[in-house]
Amino acid sequence: EIYTLSLHDALPISAGETPRSTVEQIDKDNLAFLTPHLARHGWLGSDLVGKHGAHACWLLVQHAPAEQQQAWLPLMQTAALNGWADERDLAYLQDRCDVNAGRPQTHGMQSVRYDAPALARLWPLADPDGINELRAMLNMHPLSEEEIADAWTADELAEHRCHLTDDVVRALPND
Repeated sequence: EIYTLSLHDALPISAGETPRSTVEQIDKDNLAFLTPHLARHGWLGSDLVGKHGAHACWLLVQHAPAEQQQAWLPLMQTAALNGWADERDLAYLQDRCDVNAGRPQTHGMQSVRYDAPALARLWPLADPDGINELRAMLNMHPLSEEEIADAWTADELAEHRCHLTDDVVRALPND
């Protein structure tokens, strides 16, 4: 069932034609499904729902509210330690939680743009010099020197605050 929900969750986003209200309703329905299951079973890892189901659980959590993502992060961390969740999926969720909290990201998974015509740039990095070593341990492609050098700084994000989306502004540290 969780795998089917994840397919339903991804279709509107990839199609790009579904009204925002429909996407929000799908996310709300998925949250209603996930909340009691995660409370009862912990992370829906490969031990419970198979490899594809575990990835589907991660996908649905990626679209949950920031508070839920943060609350469920320790469940996924435990599952990954036991081999029941993909460590790359965990890296995405960790970076998403860090961005939502206004912290520098560890794995370089999250980008943001402040101006529509501009290319997205990486959210600030916790360890620019060591990021590719960490990514290699997760069998992820390295970031280019340009991508790393072009990552946002906290000062730049604060300077462009008026151009950022509400979600990004909420993630910035308070002045």
